[in-house]
Amino acid sequence: MSYANYCALIDGLCRLVGIADPGPLYARAELTVNGEDCVLTHGGEYNDDGIAVYCIFGEPPEEHAALIRQKLLEANLTAMQPGGMRYALNPETDEVMLAGVVPMDELDPERLLLLLARLAHGARNWRQHYFLGTEADAEPYAELSPLSRAARTRRLS
Repeated sequence: MSYANYCALIDGLCRLVGIADPGPLYARAELTVNGEDCVLTHGGEYNDDGIAVYCIFGEPPEEHAALIRQKLLEANLTAMQPGGMRYALNPETDEVMLAGVVPMDELDPERLLLLLARLAHGARNWRQHYFLGTEADAEPYAELSPLSRAARTRRLS
């Protein structure tokens, strides 16, 4: 049943953004949201009621890569809520991503689109300063665990 719920969520998201045939996206939905790359997949056998969400933030600049990776780990520990989104590195591309599994019962197509838009905004923001400023840099993304209270109640028009 949960895979069917996942497919229905992808169907609804595709209707919202004008994708005519959602079928090819069921296995792996690679989407560009406000210019940023995002990926959605079913949570799989270990999280059948969840949808895995990834937003690609990009590669850190080489001259500060070690410090930036340290800041990402610190943000995971100090700014991110338990069970929520986490910063990660793609081992194949060395790109930073924000990733997590969101319970499908907390989502509808509009909320999923809002979450993806917020993640895309976070990716653009991260590339402006790479968390090399204040600790508050990471805090706006902490509430994406999995959805902020505002995201749960706000509807897109």
